[in-house]
Amino acid sequence: MSKPEDPIDRLLKLGIKCLLTDKDVALILGIKPSGMRQRRYKYPETLPPSFRHGKSHRYDPEVVKAWLEEKRRECQDKAVGLALQRGKRRRT
Repeated sequence: MSKPEDPIDRLLKLGIKCLLTDKDVALILGIKPSGMRQRRYKYPETLPPSFRHGKSHRYDPEVVKAWLEEKRRECQDKAVGLALQRGKRRRT
């Protein structure tokens, strides 16, 4: 089974180089658009870096893609670390 195409890759392949809105990033992250503002102020580490454009925030698609890859690597590293810890506990 092929993995689904990344929405950011799809836009970049079409030659569309535009800034993403909160709604776009919410769709990519699989969260509600209404939760973006709350996350930005209470848990900013749970969102990719953004900049203000007037009253709204905008995201560079390439920065969002790099941020997602970094988060995936962190999750994989954490999972490997937990698996190693479990293996050590079983041996003793």
